[in-house]
Amino acid sequence: MATIPYRYTDGTIYIQGMQNTTTDKANILLARADWRADGVVPTEEFDDMFPLWYEEHTRAWKMAGMNEDTKAEAIRIGQPVGTNEVLARSFYPEPFYLTEMIYEVGTDNFVGFSRNWLNGGDAEHLVTCFHPDQRGKGYMNRFSVMSSKAWFLHSGGTSATHYTPKGQASYYVADPNIDIFKTRYDRIDRVDYIKTVFTKADYLAWMDLPANHADRDASFTTQRYLEV
Repeated sequence: MATIPYRYTDGTIYIQGMQNTTTDKANILLARADWRADGVVPTEEFDDMFPLWYEEHTRAWKMAGMNEDTKAEAIRIGQPVGTNEVLARSFYPEPFYLTEMIYEVGTDNFVGFSRNWLNGGDAEHLVTCFHPDQRGKGYMNRFSVMSSKAWFLHSGGTSATHYTPKGQASYYVADPNIDIFKTRYDRIDRVDYIKTVFTKADYLAWMDLPANHADRDASFTTQRYLEV
């Protein structure tokens, strides 16, 4: 049995924090299999990076005042542990990186992963990367809807910043062809990115548009401290 500190789902996919397992490590590399234009997967480099990514998770629950990441400790410090309860940002006074894994409900097949920089109520989205076999299935749209619900409605988030390749359609981007904000070469080929910032009020207004009502009202459940 393993303890999963949190998991949120729409009934088709579920999202949870990265675990310190060889499976999660291998899955992240699989999602990055074609990330670079030259086809190189930086396996040895990631051997050093993976422990640092996981250390960010341990730092998060330690800064909240927990001695270990368990339901009993969460209850002791007053964190909510019930279904769909809101986790206040005040538990995390310092910024940290969050890596989340995405899986299919029912099969537990790996879908992808994402990374964010969390600083109080502000979230800066760094990357979302899907396994090549899981692309084109509508999971990116589901992930966008779910992650924003989790952040703004269940985690006390107040704003979110996204960087999107210029010209690429994205759920919360009204115009993907606005001015370039930054250029990166981590994929070997040049990629230009635009920047989108939206507040909780912006998010609520967006989801209240008639075209987005189905996503707004879609099934969504957050659970904490599951034994699986």
